[in-house]
Amino acid sequence: MMLQPSCLVFFITLWFSLEIACKASMTTPESKVFPLPTNLKIHLYPGIINVTWDCNITKAMEEHTYQIEFQHDTIESINISKCFHEHFVTDHLEFTLHNGMELNISSGSEWKFVKAIPEGKSNTAAENLDCKVYNVSIVNCSWTVGREAPKDTQYNLAFRETPHESQMPNPKQNRVYVPCKDYRTDSFGRQVGCVWKAQNISFNVSIYVQLVGSSNETSIQFFDEKIRLNHFVILDPPRNIHMNFSSTELQIIWETPETYSNMENHCFLFSVKINEDIKDGISGNSYKTSYLHSHEKVFVSVRAKWKRFCSDNYRIWSRWSDPHIKGK
Repeated sequence: MMLQPSCLVFFITLWFSLEIACKASMTTPESKVFPLPTNLKIHLYPGIINVTWDCNITKAMEEHTYQIEFQHDTIESINISKCFHEHFVTDHLEFTLHNGMELNISSGSEWKFVKAIPEGKSNTAAENLDCKVYNVSIVNCSWTVGREAPKDTQYNLAFRETPHESQMPNPKQNRVYVPCKDYRTDSFGRQVGCVWKAQNISFNVSIYVQLVGSSNETSIQFFDEKIRLNHFVILDPPRNIHMNFSSTELQIIWETPETYSNMENHCFLFSVKINEDIKDGISGNSYKTSYLHSHEKVFVSVRAKWKRFCSDNYRIWSRWSDPHIKGK
């Protein structure tokens, strides 16, 4: 029986299509699998996150890009064949580590969350770190001993500044910590305070502060925090106070306190104390009163504080200036 030409064309086309499909299925390589590394571990140190994993890495895994996502959406690509990855928190001061953290490692199709806390006995880290800046550049920090810390626990404070990226041609050279050298101790001889002079530190960038503890009885967890010194400045009293008496009034004139940078006058509020009477909330660098006479003896002191939009420390007054005396 002879096939019609149209049928013959149909069968020939079908045969070629089947042959091409078979060859394609025979030559298609296996889909590459990019599994996650095994035995993933996180080690937390002050300012450093160290991630490790087993080195059973396949060739396909080496050619693939893996990523680690830290807290606050900080994402870094990792070299899977190195079997470890270090992230220096202090390069950009994204977050602190003393409360622990979690990360997510991803191969694109697979991902895994891993959590970690610092090594050491719980509740042994220093607590309640509080720093204030006095006399323009003297930084006074204090802290309390951890609730579960042994009596022989000793804490050491160090800090570092993170300059702007344009000032960081070699970030590793900028990971320099400055240790405190002037400590205060409690009745057990434990270091619970530190005073240092911020000579080469900018007040307008973040400072990374770490408190690392040690004890002969147990391992001590570290504490870390990032601060901006301009949020903790306690102003000095106003300067160069003068008084001028006229027949009807007393005028008090002063200059703004010395600060870490040239601050505009609109950043300050002042308070004047005349004998025992106090007038708060004065803007500007002078005050007049007509309730005194030139023959009276008066004691005048002035203090200052920040306005709300110039500092987070706006609630705290400076100490009073030394009293200025006018009259007989």
